[in-house]
Amino acid sequence: MASTAGSPGARFALWVAVRHLSSYEDAIWTGTSQYGDRDTVGAIIGGIVVLATGEPAIPVLWRAAAEPVPDPLATELPTLAE
Repeated sequence: MASTAGSPGARFALWVAVRHLSSYEDAIWTGTSQYGDRDTVGAIIGGIVVLATGEPAIPVLWRAAAEPVPDPLATELPTLAE
C-alpha cells in the first residue's frame, strides 16, 4: 500500500520549515546540511519560510548571487537557434 504522507524528503522539509519559520537562513542551512535531495528540500523549505519571513530575510549576498528571473511578459525570448 502506498503512503499518502509524501516522500521522506518532503516530510523533512516541512519539519525544518516549521521548526525554523522565523529564520530563512537557519532553515536553509539546517535542511541542506543533511544527506539526500538537497536542492528539492532547500526549494521546499525556502518557499515556505520566505512566505513567513518575507524576501528581506534572505541574506543580501544570496539575493545578489541569484540569477535574474526572465520577464514572463517579454515579447522576444531567445530561441535555441540563437
